[in-house]
Amino acid sequence: MELMAIMGLFTRSRLPWRPSMLMAIACSLSVALTNMSLKLNSVGFYQLCKLLGIPWLVFIQAILYKIHTSYAVKLSLFIILLGMALATLTDVQFNIVGTIVGLIGVMITTQFQIWQGKNQKDYKLNPLQINYAQSLPTFLACAFLALLVEFSGFHQDMCILSHNWSLLEIKWIALSAILAACANLTCYGLIGETSAITFQVTGHAKTALILISGYLLTRERVQISSTNVIGVLTCLGGSIIYGVIRHAEQVYGNVAESFLTTKLGRLVRQRFLQDRPHDDSSQCSIDA
Repeated sequence: MELMAIMGLFTRSRLPWRPSMLMAIACSLSVALTNMSLKLNSVGFYQLCKLLGIPWLVFIQAILYKIHTSYAVKLSLFIILLGMALATLTDVQFNIVGTIVGLIGVMITTQFQIWQGKNQKDYKLNPLQINYAQSLPTFLACAFLALLVEFSGFHQDMCILSHNWSLLEIKWIALSAILAACANLTCYGLIGETSAITFQVTGHAKTALILISGYLLTRERVQISSTNVIGVLTCLGGSIIYGVIRHAEQVYGNVAESFLTTKLGRLVRQRFLQDRPHDDSSQCSIDA
């Protein structure tokens, strides 16, 4: 990010320390708890926790931020979640610790996504600027958490401190870091220009496309059932419906708000009043 700033791709900017640290802590906890959920739970329950992100976003935005979602959008979200459930949920197994970790991870992840969009709008930052502003605080928070996990013995069978690193592994880690930076820019851009819910919808559509491409492009055919196919198609259909509804709400909502201020709107309103049954007093007021 510093190299991009030197090249003049964006102007350096900083967030106030409080929202910056809150986002850094939320980001590091989101990554940690998501991975812990996958370690402690079955893959099916891990996928279930991912599906809970959208309902929790709709709920928390309505309660804390007074951002309400229309019934049409909620219906499209239900279709998406139904499709993903059919496509991905298999062996859902519960345990107390794993359930707590998974649910807290959902709450923190969705809150982090809300802050990503809110802070961009509040402080008028573009995706490059907010990503640059968050790079150092997020690095420090993640480094502290990573060292804490390593020295606690949580990963006894794969501790990085005792691993013999090869040059190939270091190259792959460096490549993954570059790809992660690109992914962060995409996340900030998508959430900043749309919303956290749209980001979640895009994530589910991506999962559906991965399932399809994995079946069509790999040499070894993966096992896929008719239920999985129906789920993938339902998810993609719901994503398309969501996009159409959100576009219609934005376009026609703005048109509806500005329509009554135009001359055409005034003419239509006057014609409507003239066609209504009225008494002499109302006729006088119109003639006046």
